[in-house]
Amino acid sequence: MKQLLRNNLAQQQTSLNQLYSNISKQGVKESNKGFSQLSRRQILTRQRSHNQNQQGHSYKQLISLLLLGGCTMTMQSYFPAKNRLSSLAQAEQDNTTQQQLERVSSQVREEHLQLNSKVQVLFIYYDSRQALQREFMHDIEVKSIVEKLLKKYPNLSIVKLDVNDPSFAENNLNQEVINVVEYGNNKISNKKKPTIFLRADDRIVKFKANYLNKNYDQFNTAFQKESSFYIIKSVKDLAERLNQFNKSLNDTTIVYVHDPSKATTPTDGTSNVDTKQISFRLMRQETENPILQINDLELAQKLNMQPGKFYCYFKPSFINGYEQYIDKDINFCYLQAYEGICRDEFQINEEKVQSEEFSNHLKRYRGFQTEKFAIQNFDQYFTRTFTVEFVFNPNFSEFKRKFKTGTSQKPMIFIYSPAMYMSRYIGEFKQVLQNYTEVFDVYYTEDHNEAQQLFYTKEFPDIFPYVAIVDTKKKKGLKSSAGTLHELTLENNNFYFQKYREIIFFNDIQKNVNKLIDKFLDGEAHHYYQSQRMNQETRVKKICSANFEQQILKNPKIEQCIVEVFKHDCPSCAFNGKVFNVFSRKLEKHGYLNKLPLYRLSIDNKVPQLGNFGYSPIYMYVRKRGNEIVEIKTLDPPQRPEEFLKQIEEHSKLKGLTEKIKIKARDQIIKHIRLEDLDENFDIDFDTVEEPQPELQPTEQAQKA
Repeated sequence: MKQLLRNNLAQQQTSLNQLYSNISKQGVKESNKGFSQLSRRQILTRQRSHNQNQQGHSYKQLISLLLLGGCTMTMQSYFPAKNRLSSLAQAEQDNTTQQQLERVSSQVREEHLQLNSKVQVLFIYYDSRQALQREFMHDIEVKSIVEKLLKKYPNLSIVKLDVNDPSFAENNLNQEVINVVEYGNNKISNKKKPTIFLRADDRIVKFKANYLNKNYDQFNTAFQKESSFYIIKSVKDLAERLNQFNKSLNDTTIVYVHDPSKATTPTDGTSNVDTKQISFRLMRQETENPILQINDLELAQKLNMQPGKFYCYFKPSFINGYEQYIDKDINFCYLQAYEGICRDEFQINEEKVQSEEFSNHLKRYRGFQTEKFAIQNFDQYFTRTFTVEFVFNPNFSEFKRKFKTGTSQKPMIFIYSPAMYMSRYIGEFKQVLQNYTEVFDVYYTEDHNEAQQLFYTKEFPDIFPYVAIVDTKKKKGLKSSAGTLHELTLENNNFYFQKYREIIFFNDIQKNVNKLIDKFLDGEAHHYYQSQRMNQETRVKKICSANFEQQILKNPKIEQCIVEVFKHDCPSCAFNGKVFNVFSRKLEKHGYLNKLPLYRLSIDNKVPQLGNFGYSPIYMYVRKRGNEIVEIKTLDPPQRPEEFLKQIEEHSKLKGLTEKIKIKARDQIIKHIRLEDLDENFDIDFDTVEEPQPELQPTEQAQKA
């Protein structure tokens, strides 16, 4: 092999010498460096160039030269050069890492609280004594969240503060951030996750902790919402942003039309900002999405927009008058972009913003706009067109805040119902609520996870709309072993606001909602306490296919019984099941339960002795002889109590049953909803007492005679 290689080299020696001669002619400096700074790629490139001049040499020949050490000097000089580049890159990377680490601190510094719209700081407050908070901070470290944020956002600084660290109290600035946003140290320690505040665009707002962990993929949108805005360059851009941002009923997309020719106007000496910046900061509080901006006045004119105004686009839905179009093949995003439907106009009041009153109010917060500042000032500093009418307010966060702090000026009506049902009920609700717009603040959510944060909504299936009235002006004191606590204040949490609720039947919504409101306004509504599931007292036994024979068929004590077949999430089953529970207690009270036991069976069970279950609920009277069933009769459901009781008495031969037992189904359910049936003195037979008839006047007696 070596001999062949030598022969090949001898034949091509002249051509190779010519190749290197041509390479060296490219520059004396390059040649003087001994060919050492030419990379292998450069050598091959120039070989191909030489081939085009009919003096080419094969790739094999060049490889042969490299194998025999002809380019020893080249290889020796190439790798050191590469190493020098790697060293420079590593040094640059180390320098960048050091700069990033300098942006992370454990104490708030003065520059973190100086007014500068470009400064961005993430304040992470946590209590190392809380295990869940420690675990959260550990997850952040494992996932390198801080490093990712510092790399992605070059202007962002991060401050991690342990409120349990002795050095925390030594630095007054650590507490200053909490004071500005009016947040308490106790809240930080009592939470399951760290408390995070974002300082951006001279605003300090509370930031969701999950954005740093579970929902990190949503961090960028939330961060951009607080720190910057998107430029809209075409109608298509606007339509695509509407499609991206307006997903839920509470989503809004805000567009600002900027006039480049308009000069900025400073407000006061404390903050060198203009009216546009102030209005931007106030408006950021009204949306969960980044604000959009249009700089092209021709595009603004095409979209029927005017400079200096904000345009708020809402999602067209059943709560703002578009229910008849929801199932149609309509691209609402482009329709909104072109026609401007379902949008309101907002304009800042420049005189008020530049007033001394606004400046003094802002100084209370060190010149920063906070969530509380925006809530207090938004309505008085903006004028709105109100071209979009809402049946409900879908802002659950606002309702939750008022529910907890009692800041609502009106009683609040809260409604929960999935969108698939509410889209059918909306007409009836609208008929009632339009008469009380000045009396109540009405809030709605379609999200069960939101509703269950404050209420227990699973008492009935979702087809029953959940409606409650909350009166923040009336407080219900908590009770302790020493009796009712006297000081009812938000600070000591010794109370809760009174709540009122009635069952809203899905087939008679308008009548039931009117009834609830009338009772509340007349002072006849009953406060209810339930915020979590409360099982109804019952004497009905649960059975399944596995124990049916043991419990009923082979049980010598059972001669006859009633079996209820139910299905989960069945509205009729839920209602009838509660009445059936009442019936069981009445049987026990009047001594019939041992003679006629009651059982409850899920429709998922297969019991051949009872046949197939084609629907639910089913109520069956079962008679047996020995270990065999000899008679099965289907009964009317308990919601028709007269027929139900009459059929039972006829089949069971229990004398006097219809005389002793009477059921008013709705009245019993209402008592249960109010939790009155939990009272130890509650009389289950309250509905058997005949209501006294009013005495007839003498004239009426004469007429009757």
